[in-house]
Amino acid sequence: MNTRNYLQGVPVDILPEMQILDQIHNWFLEPGKARHIVTLNALMLVAAVHNPEFNRIIREADLITIDGYGILKALQRKGYENIRQFTGIDLTRYLLSHCAINGYTVYIYGGSPMVVSHLRRAFARNWPELTMAGIRDGYGDTVFGQRYETLVLEEIVQKQPALLLAGLGSPRQEFFLAKVLPCLNKTVGIGIGGAFDVLSGTKKEAPRFLRNHGWEWCYRMLQDPAKLKRIPDLCKFWYWCLR
Repeated sequence: MNTRNYLQGVPVDILPEMQILDQIHNWFLEPGKARHIVTLNALMLVAAVHNPEFNRIIREADLITIDGYGILKALQRKGYENIRQFTGIDLTRYLLSHCAINGYTVYIYGGSPMVVSHLRRAFARNWPELTMAGIRDGYGDTVFGQRYETLVLEEIVQKQPALLLAGLGSPRQEFFLAKVLPCLNKTVGIGIGGAFDVLSGTKKEAPRFLRNHGWEWCYRMLQDPAKLKRIPDLCKFWYWCLR
């Protein structure tokens, strides 16, 4: 069976969780080129439909996982029944533990200065053996301008981390990864959206019951009412893929 399918022209890989992890393990063990993982959700799909360059970046990614519940349901409507979503935050937690156990270095880029401060403490508490190649907030460019992102890029290239986690929001994080990963030779790069907020403890994760039944988006919007402006895009996704 072909593992790559398309929703509105946007690709997604249909792979079981263990196969995804095995593939990433192999990339860590056999470095030679950088790898880009996209964790696809409904809002990203809508953005990619309207933005050809963003669509191209997703198409060229090495792995596109089923992050959002909407993506899962859309694929199930196409006949893929025995599949599960693998959320970006669950993948991130697993990879942080894997890197801590195996001595792989990790670089963190994203979140507010306050979130980064909490992240440092959370990592020291939950993954004390983790080797950090660097940690930078994603707001420095608002103070220092575009030069800040260039400095971050140069530092990442110098450090050559095994795992690069970019929590800059989509599509900014995917554009950044598409820029930096060609300069690296052994890095697995993943855009993880707002996962740093949860990992740092500054925001609560949606209860598993809500996540398993597609109501995580509502929980997030209640925590951050500014996200209500995204409802029209969710309606577009519903009309395209779920009606």
